[in-house]
Amino acid sequence: MSEGLAIILGFTLYKVTGLLIGAFSCWLGYQLFRNGLWNSAGDVTAKYSKASIVIKSAAPGTFFAILGAGMMIAVVWKGYDLNAIGSNGMHYSTKAPPAEVAQTMTDVAGAEAPKVDLP
Repeated sequence: MSEGLAIILGFTLYKVTGLLIGAFSCWLGYQLFRNGLWNSAGDVTAKYSKASIVIKSAAPGTFFAILGAGMMIAVVWKGYDLNAIGSNGMHYSTKAPPAEVAQTMTDVAGAEAPKVDLP
């Protein structure tokens, strides 16, 4: 396996793992609600600039669900932004101009690069 392919697969695995952990946390929160654990787990206060959120006497499942949803939102919000330099000095980026992406595809996968006409 080439180094470029390893970098891309590793980054993809990292993003998918973040989504799966967030989904698992939401599922655990759902299981706590379904199994009837309604005891108060405490209070949470979150502040950002002038806005604030206060959750009082929430069930434990609420915290798991909010944590999981927050993780999934963060992974999706960040997007697939890869910017790495391999040991051979090659630059791997998802924000490169189309011609560079086509060249990277050729180098990594050995595939034929699509023809790209730049203005």
